[in-house]
Amino acid sequence: MKFLAIIVIFIVLSLSIVNQEIFAETYTKSNKMTAQVDLGPLNVQADYDLVFKINTPPVIEAGDTVEVIVTPFSSTVTAKPKLLGESLGNYPTDLVLGQTATFGIPGGLGVGLFVKSNAYLNPGYIGPASISPRELVSLNNMAPQTFQVTVREDIGNYDSLILDFITILETKFGANLDLVLYKQELGSDTILLEPHQTMKITIPLKKTTSTNLSLDVRNGSCQTCIQVKPTLVDEYGQQIHSKNIYVFINGRDFAGGLTANQWTGDYKPGIGDHHIEVRFMGDSSSSNKAITYEKSIDSEDYTIKKIETPFTKQPSKTSSNGKSLTCGPGTHVDSNQCVADNFLDGFTWFFDDLIKQIGKMFS
Repeated sequence: MKFLAIIVIFIVLSLSIVNQEIFAETYTKSNKMTAQVDLGPLNVQADYDLVFKINTPPVIEAGDTVEVIVTPFSSTVTAKPKLLGESLGNYPTDLVLGQTATFGIPGGLGVGLFVKSNAYLNPGYIGPASISPRELVSLNNMAPQTFQVTVREDIGNYDSLILDFITILETKFGANLDLVLYKQELGSDTILLEPHQTMKITIPLKKTTSTNLSLDVRNGSCQTCIQVKPTLVDEYGQQIHSKNIYVFINGRDFAGGLTANQWTGDYKPGIGDHHIEVRFMGDSSSSNKAITYEKSIDSEDYTIKKIETPFTKQPSKTSSNGKSLTCGPGTHVDSNQCVADNFLDGFTWFFDDLIKQIGKMFS
């Protein structure tokens, strides 16, 4: 039996905790209104204070539907009658929607006051949402009213949702002649009242957005260099501006703080095959504090090849006048001059040339 009692207590506490989590915010909103009622020689000022408790979740996730509960609470009406211009005092009483409240006036010669009120709520909102019911809601008792609020998946630039409830009070105020054996209504007036201020509630929004990171790699400005470009977009294809991106080369953390959607400077992993990986570590939107971007990753295999320097044929030597210089046997061109290949070859060339010259003289 004790074990069963413990289970029951645990369930009750669990439900209480869940309820607190769902309706973590409770707002008290007061609607003050005043009516002037003319009942012949009796003139009455009626001051209404219509109070509501509004329960909302602490935050709404994009795409979710939540409940917002509005409950009439601890309302009052105070009658301030004057008979032929003379004040008869102030008479407060509880205001219960849908029920008649009476005021006894001491010295009023059997004259009493009564009031019966109903209220209406007109729900409105500002933000990426819809609310149901959308039409005017009648409150003829103190029961809570539940509204379904749905936030769109795409919240745009909104970081919060504003709920705006307009209150309208329909009140019948009158006077009765209330004697021992006789009761008659002397007169009444039905009035529609609306407070100067509406009931506004601001609920923060939350949007967790998936991302897509894609990697481009190209040769850098040196033979062993590469450059990378991490392109980052959200689930709608819109570019995300973030610097929370890291590049890993062959599993090693190479650099951080990369700017999305821009080419980097040079990285020097060296010649060979490399596995290039970029990681977006998640971030918050710079333009909307309600939006959080999820992590994403991409990689590419890239080979840096050694560039071989091609052999180039040396140009032939030319003389100072721009013409090619031709040297005789046993010589070669050196500094635009014909020089002997070696010392002995030079002597051989000299005597051969001398004999040719002597032969020409005797021929």
